[in-house]
Amino acid sequence: MFMPLSDFLRKAGLLFFLLAVALCPFDAFSYDGLIVGNSYMYANGNKTAGVAEKCFEQGSTPWVDANIAVVAKGGWTFKKHAADGANPGQQLASWLTDDDKPLDDVILQEQSQTPGFACVNDTLFIQSLEGAKSLDSLIEAKGASTWFIMTWGRRNGDSMNAFLYPDFLAMQACIEQGYYTYRSKLSTEARPFFVAPAGEAWKWIYDDHV
Repeated sequence: MFMPLSDFLRKAGLLFFLLAVALCPFDAFSYDGLIVGNSYMYANGNKTAGVAEKCFEQGSTPWVDANIAVVAKGGWTFKKHAADGANPGQQLASWLTDDDKPLDDVILQEQSQTPGFACVNDTLFIQSLEGAKSLDSLIEAKGASTWFIMTWGRRNGDSMNAFLYPDFLAMQACIEQGYYTYRSKLSTEARPFFVAPAGEAWKWIYDDHV
């Protein structure tokens, strides 16, 4: 049986934030992060930002103040977020252009079905990759690093795309391929990208308990 989303975020997905702690400079005393995603970051009462802040502040590093913000819209894709980021009237654009809003990292989460279309090189995935590139350009101009947080397959697959996602494991495999494709296509030696493998933690739970 799958654990509730909120429990998962506490026990598995937020390992990502602990990894972020390990990778960031140890002489920093504050941390500012932004999560850009959709309902996976706020549905079912989960408090992603608050839990992440506690992970930072209670870790072994000398941070005394961590601030994590969330910009999320239901069903939003990288393509739509990129449009918002370029629109001065949108909340995301404010975060990415306002000098009074410092950011160390921006964590990107794509719409739940889209990354897996990498398995068939679908147009929607190509558009998603372009959206990620556009977002990263804005994030780089802000002086922040870009992360991806891998989502997880749906428990019974996806009936809307049954040819590709007949069950959880098939969907999860394609989602993993999508997120690691974002990383391989966008990373350079000077600007590496990281994937927080939250979806793989779900897979571990599935394999070990289901």
